[in-house]
Amino acid sequence: MAAAEAGWGVSLHVTHDVGIWVGALLTLCIFSFLYKDNPLYKFAERLFVGVTAGNYSALYLWTII
Repeated sequence: MAAAEAGWGVSLHVTHDVGIWVGALLTLCIFSFLYKDNPLYKFAERLFVGVTAGNYSALYLWTII
């Protein structure tokens, strides 16, 4: 019995696919620093710092306050 007949086919979900592409794009932006300092790297770095600060603030808000 083939995998497709057993119901083991590939299932593509739009929400998961977008997250994978965004993650791959941001990874390439971070690795672009190996070439030289550029706006793509600065964007990805600031986005990472902002998301981390927002996550920490929300965590603090919900656990402490």
